[in-house]
Amino acid sequence: MILEGKVALITGASRGLGKEISNLFRKEGAYVIGCSSSGGNRTEKCDVSDYYEVNSFVGDILNNQNIDIVVCNAGIYGPIGPLEETDLKEWMEAISVNLFGVVNVCRSVIPYMKKTKRNTGWEYTDKKTGKQVISDKTKAMWLMAAELEPYAVIKGKRFNFYSERRNT
Repeated sequence: MILEGKVALITGASRGLGKEISNLFRKEGAYVIGCSSSGGNRTEKCDVSDYYEVNSFVGDILNNQNIDIVVCNAGIYGPIGPLEETDLKEWMEAISVNLFGVVNVCRSVIPYMKKTKRNTGWEYTDKKTGKQVISDKTKAMWLMAAELEPYAVIKGKRFNFYSERRNT
């Protein structure tokens, strides 16, 4: 059991991929704290689009235990159809959950992870040698997430949006 003794926070854990990730992590020995917008189905209620709710939720967890692993899985489809015909409020809700949900969770957890050096290893395959390499997640993934600039996130998504629209 490769996750024995680890505590994992998984958002969007009540159904779909989040539920499957939660089940797999439990099977591998992790203690899973799942959250979803509605709660239930082995999850606690937490709206990831609300920073203050997320920060309080994470604070309550940290008052009782560590967090070793974070999986930002919560997401909604949002409106589907031509931009000019879809509901703007639905667009804003999707962006709030899908983008700010990740920002809110990371913003609440990253200071703790850096301070305690939790979840410090990650693997990738070196292209030159083909070998697995272990790196320092504190200096890689967490810094990458912590230093994302809103401008870059929005520009990148806007480029993808224009490309997808042009190809339809």
